[in-house]
Formats: sequence, C-alpha cells, structure tokens
Amino acid sequence: MSFDRLYHDDPVEDQKSRASGKISGLLALVLTIFGAGFYLQSTLAANVSLNSGGAIEFGQGSTRTVACSGTTSLIITPLSSFTNSAGAGSHKFSSIKVTNIPTACRGQDFTFSAYNNVANSAAQAIFNTSSTRAVIHMTEGDTFEVGIGGTGLSVTTNSASSFTVTFTAPVVASSSVFNLTVESGAHTLWVGDVGPAGGIIFYYQDAEFTCGEERNQTCNYLEAAPDAWSGGADPGLRACYGSGTGSRDGSFVFGEGAYNTVGLRTGCYDRYSYGYDLNETADNVVGRYSNLGYSDWFIASKPELNELCKYSRGQETGNIAVPCNGSGSLKSGFTGGIYLSSTSTENMKYRQDIDFRNGSGVYLHGYDPQQIVRPIRAF
Repeated sequence: MSFDRLYHDDPVEDQKSRASGKISGLLALVLTIFGAGFYLQSTLAANVSLNSGGAIEFGQGSTRTVACSGTTSLIITPLSSFTNSAGAGSHKFSSIKVTNIPTACRGQDFTFSAYNNVANSAAQAIFNTSSTRAVIHMTEGDTFEVGIGGTGLSVTTNSASSFTVTFTAPVVASSSVFNLTVESGAHTLWVGDVGPAGGIIFYYQDAEFTCGEERNQTCNYLEAAPDAWSGGADPGLRACYGSGTGSRDGSFVFGEGAYNTVGLRTGCYDRYSYGYDLNETADNVVGRYSNLGYSDWFIASKPELNELCKYSRGQETGNIAVPCNGSGSLKSGFTGGIYLSSTSTENMKYRQDIDFRNGSGVYLHGYDPQQIVRPIRAF
C-alpha cells in the first residue's frame, strides 16, 4: 500500500493559521525585547548629561575637561546598582568612575553633583540621606581620598590617574538623574588632613559653632597639635587645683575650650600648697605652645575632648552627641590613658577628663599628674 495516497495537502486555512501564529509569536518577542529595553533604559540607564556635554548612559563613559585638567579630557562613568527592599527595590545612582586624570590635578578636589530634568532645580541628595555633593581629593602622591563632607562615601584608587567613588547608602534612583556635573578646585580641609598650624584636623561641621577666648568668634574646625608636640609622647601634666581672684569653672559647652583655658589660667593659684610649680601647669604649658606661628592653642572642653577621643580611636567624628567608646585602636601618637579637659567643677578642684583607652569619663583632682595633655585649636 502506497503511503503517498494517504497524504493530503494541508488546508489553506491551516497554513494561514500557522503563519499567523508565527507572526504573532515574533511580534510578541519583538515587543517583549523592546519593552525590556525600555524598562532597562528607564531603570538602569537614564540619560545623563555631563555638564553641558552630550547625553550618555549609566555604564558608559563621557569625556569632560575641568579647570585642573586643561586640554586633557577626563573620562567619567556613572554607575548604578540595584537596591533591594521588602516587596520592592530600585536601581540607584551608586558610584562614579573617573579615569585619565592628569598630574596637573594633584592637590585638587573633584566635586560631583547630580540633577533631575527640571529646569533650575537644586542638586539632588545622592548619598548619606541628604548629601548633595561628593568631594574627592587627589593627593600629591597620586592617590585619592574622601574629601570634605565625605561621611557615607568610600573611594578606591585604581591607579595614579583613576579612582572610583562609591556611595555607601545611595539615595537617588538612576532614572531620576539627567545631569551630572563635575568641578575641580582648591582642596578644602577635612578630618585627617594636616591643619594650617601643622596639626591634625579631627573635627569639622558645616554648621558653625561659637569659639574663641571671648566666645565672640565662629569656627568650623578643631585641630589637634601634631604628634610629639612637646618633644615626645603626650605628657602628663598637673592642672590648677584651687581658685583665685577672677577664677571660674570651665564649662561643659562645646566650643568653649579656649574660654575655659584662659579662665582657669588667670584664676589659678596653689590653694592647698601642694608644692608644684604653677608655671608648669597644663594651662600654662599649653599657653606657651606655638607651632608654625600659631599660638592660639588651648585645652579641650569635655565635649571637644570627646571628639578627639573618637578621632584617636578611628571612630567617626562630627556628632557631639555620640560618646567615644573602646572600639577601634589608638592611632599612632596618642597615649592610652586619661586625657585632661578644661571642664572643671567645685571651684576648679576637679577636671572632667576622658580615658582614651575606653572613652569613659573620669573625675580627677586637678593636681593629679597622670592627666595627659594634647593642645587643640579652633578655626
């Protein structure tokens, strides 16, 4: 029996049906790909304009010159990452990679800001909940470090001409970033930098605080004297014990260390005749100290000393409500022991000190010689 006789051509309508099915499937595939592309475009790769340059996408580099680079174009690549959350999640503007940085930018700060597509809008918060600018400093040694206001940032030195800055907690969705600006400029001091008087910046806040011997100035920074300021390890010095004419207790107020120190010095006398030289009390030793022409050093008030304690142990400074604790390890140059403050009570008899070994408060007689001293200054 021939099988050919059993074969019949497929009905025309069946062929059309199959062809229609193929076209419908192909169309669905195209639409799916197009839709996915549109979704990725809107979540991963919102168009970004670098300053007045052309539009780019996340993950793609764009060239841009800044003041320090001259005719050399930096290559700037914004990157996004997916931030998960319960029942949701979004792609966030999470990092920036910069390459092709010339040596002419040594010592400069790079400042990045992001904007949406609304005309004349303010810079968007991009990290640390509300921070609108990311500042990275290029050192003279061709490395890169977090600049001023950098809490919530980390930076990786990729090479002598490249770095990547990452937002620890990114804020803005990548789909909302339409313009990214970058500027270069003179370096602004930040915690850990060498200060103008040759010491170390250990505290900074954008908001000014009252400072000065007469409490008639405003400051943003606290600077600690350099290591070995007295010729060796931080010394243990006696403080004044007892009060004389015009004396006053040193306050617990942040920013009043200089005011306290002057009051303690001018009102001090050896009330109980312990026999030590009043010229060598901590108040007077610090009063005579000078470095690089700066002689406005003083003994920290207790809340100022708390910030120095946090810095000495590698803890984040800047929030005076957060106490120093025993976490971390002491930085080189600091001594494990009780550091003297200018905050005093009971007519200058007792000092409210801090033990840098664990951050605990200590209540000591002013004449106790074990109190360690590190001068600071405010500006």
